[in-house]
Amino acid sequence: MSVSQNVLVVDGQRGIRSTIETMLNQLQHTVHLAKSGKQALHIMGRRSDIDLVLCDLHMEKMSGLDVIGACSEISPNLPVILMSAQSRDASLGESLRLGAVDYLMKPFGIAELEQVIARIDQTTAEAAQRLQNIGPESNLEMSFHSTSRQLSVRRLQAVVKYSLQLYTRMPEDDLLNISLALEEAVLNAHEHGNLELDSVWKEEYVHDFETTLFDAIRKERLDHAEYADRILDVHLKLRPDSVTVTVEDGGKGYLAGVVRGNTELKPHGMGLIIITHLMDAVHFDKGGASITFNKKIS
Repeated sequence: MSVSQNVLVVDGQRGIRSTIETMLNQLQHTVHLAKSGKQALHIMGRRSDIDLVLCDLHMEKMSGLDVIGACSEISPNLPVILMSAQSRDASLGESLRLGAVDYLMKPFGIAELEQVIARIDQTTAEAAQRLQNIGPESNLEMSFHSTSRQLSVRRLQAVVKYSLQLYTRMPEDDLLNISLALEEAVLNAHEHGNLELDSVWKEEYVHDFETTLFDAIRKERLDHAEYADRILDVHLKLRPDSVTVTVEDGGKGYLAGVVRGNTELKPHGMGLIIITHLMDAVHFDKGGASITFNKKIS
């Protein structure tokens, strides 16, 4: 039997919620119920102790895919299991690409439910053990790849921070600084490199005077394969004395010349200055399509 967990069950049908609750109770788990994606997010916003989410794929207004995206922002490490009554459901494959860790076909029994939860427990434990076994004299390198369409900055930050906590024992301030630098670099690569957006568009508005031109074009390009399917690569290199991160976009890169010396930049142009201020060394490559920053471990 898997370790007792706080499990959030999200399903629009009361009977299904009740059946799953009964099975989870028999497996010694604590159960929280939500009849919609909106209610599920409300629960996750109030509780920080949810260990696992079981979510129906097809719900009104907010689908299981929407819940996965929201979970990645609220709690990037929270595992989500999708449920579907359709044996040939194309959305299941998409859910796994977006971050779902597994899926269950309805109707399922207690043995299937126990098995999938145990599998997640084992995978999580093994990953943690592998990182904990890395000694201070070891070198560690990890790479992350995502299309702009599937990018979750919060999930990426969480994975990097978790790895650094286990391997480097860096001070919390340094971990926060690396996380902030990573966010700025990834957003620059995503928005200005892959989606080719211009920051000056943030000062222009479309016809409703509520949406900036920047946001409007961003939405359009995330629906356009030419831009949305470009790859964003992040490479993390850990050494006993330093952490090095490289972020590379699949587009034309972004202007590196504004990093130093420009005191007239508007707030939306401060990202690269933040990176150079927080990190010990920063350099660009491939015409600005690749940025590498380094933080020494004291």
